[in-house]
Amino acid sequence: MIHLFTTQVRDLNATIVNKEEQMEDLRDKLGQLVHSAEGMRQLINKLLNDIENYQKDIEWYRRTYEQRSLLGILKDKFFPK
Repeated sequence: MIHLFTTQVRDLNATIVNKEEQMEDLRDKLGQLVHSAEGMRQLINKLLNDIENYQKDIEWYRRTYEQRSLLGILKDKFFPK
């Protein structure tokens, strides 16, 4: 009976060690995914800022070249401020 209990305790200890190793592996993978997600978030924020800057450039172009008169454009070219 004691031999059986000793064997079961040994098996349970091995199972616990195996589960702890699996948990450590999962923690490592989770850390890598969190790091990757943070990098992706920063990249998305940078791209959104780039889009916003491009939209500002497009609006400037429209205001400068599409909505202004020819006389206003020529005045700015020949008589800068």
